[in-house]
Amino acid sequence: KARVFAPTCIDSCPQACEPFSLAINAYLTKGGPAAKKVMCQYESVFECNVGPENIDKCLPLIAVVQGFGFRFPESVEELRSICQAPESAQVQGNICSDGLVGKARVFAPTCIDSCPQACEPLELALKAYLTKGGQPAAKKVICQYESAFECPVGPENIGKCLPLIAKVKGYGFRFPESVEELRSTCQ
Repeated sequence: KARVFAPTCIDSCPQACEPFSLAINAYLTKGGPAAKKVMCQYESVFECNVGPENIDKCLPLIAVVQGFGFRFPESVEELRSICQAPESAQVQGNICSDGLVGKARVFAPTCIDSCPQACEPLELALKAYLTKGGQPAAKKVICQYESAFECPVGPENIGKCLPLIAKVKGYGFRFPESVEELRSTCQ
């Protein structure tokens, strides 16, 4: 899937494919510290992606990853700096301000604040999309939690939530834009 965003990056650094996948999976399932551990375990491999000869080819992919909140370096120096920094203490927050939903909140905070019951299902849908097969996997989660998703697509909140819906659509994640569309998607 990453190839779609930066095929020349993947072609230039094929040795980074598996470590990159491991780092993304660690981020999505265990959080930032786990992803950092994988990234630093394969630091020399990732130098290919962030080195001066390939960084321009890899920036589109790095931007996508950063869009989901995974701090991926943009230079060898930054990679080394991240890998030499001590682990920061993780403070447990809530599902609406942490994880992928916390990252998505930046684009539509009033949407997330207006529909807290949709935070956990949204987190699950985003993770399903990224790790379990794209749109079909996300649709299963969306339909499983259909009633929770009526809040963000309902008439009182859709205006607040459209910026977030548009943002995830830009990554290929298709989210209904009305209660009617949600219901027809889940029939």
